[in-house]
Amino acid sequence: MYRLIINAFFVFLAMGLQAQEKFGFGIHGGLNYPDVRGFDLAKYNNFKVGFLVGAAVEYRLGEQWGLRSDINFERKVNVFRITYYDHNAIRSGTEEFRKHYNYINLPVMVSYKVGRLPLFINAGGFVNYLLSTNYRPDYPNEEEEQNQLTPQKKTDLGLSLGIGGRVSLGGRHALVIELRNDLGLVDTGEVPVHLGGGSRLTNAVKLMLGYRFL
Repeated sequence: MYRLIINAFFVFLAMGLQAQEKFGFGIHGGLNYPDVRGFDLAKYNNFKVGFLVGAAVEYRLGEQWGLRSDINFERKVNVFRITYYDHNAIRSGTEEFRKHYNYINLPVMVSYKVGRLPLFINAGGFVNYLLSTNYRPDYPNEEEEQNQLTPQKKTDLGLSLGIGGRVSLGGRHALVIELRNDLGLVDTGEVPVHLGGGSRLTNAVKLMLGYRFL
């Protein structure tokens, strides 16, 4: 499914090169702060700020309405610690691990410009496809950990809502800042097996800064 959406994005981009008066393009980067919900221990997940980089294409439907699609590489970071004890059950130290989730993020949204103000609202849906996960530093018990979790799914689907502002640089060039929230609606797995139920639903708040041209 993610390949279909990626192909659609580039078809959208190619169409725009032939009809530039209707299309806008841009590049952006930013930070994300993820979270999960849906099972008893969700509140104990310790996520940290990650990052994203990507490109956007927008089709203008009129003075105020448009269609927008992005293609982003996004890294989400989960941090946890292991406490070590010696043979006398005395704590001998701790070690911190970071688990990186690397995604392709593909939102498709309707964009609305708020009157004459330099403000806009984006609303629509997104698809995340998990490219890989890895630990920094290497986790010593990765296979054991996986046996204690439900299988992790590659695809995440949900709703995307954002609000932002645009600062004109002259002509059709502008700086854009957006605060966005991606609310996952499907179970992505990795729920602790011993809980015997629940779903792992994602959420990510993003702060994005971009440059629009054409």
